[in-house]
Amino acid sequence: MTILALAGILAATGIVLSQIRSLGVLTTYDARTRLYLGIAAIAAALTLLCGTTAARAVRTWHPSKD
Repeated sequence: MTILALAGILAATGIVLSQIRSLGVLTTYDARTRLYLGIAAIAAALTLLCGTTAARAVRTWHPSKD
């Protein structure tokens, strides 16, 4: 589980870095830290939302027999 969490963190970091590079023109107009934090927060929220949705779908499809 730790390896999976680390892989998710690295993937999210890579996505944020690629998004920041693609927004290079926008940063010439607004170079505040808030822009970068907003991009990172959106990427993290979407990653967590997708992971939670997938986990709930698997849990519904394959319930445990406790």
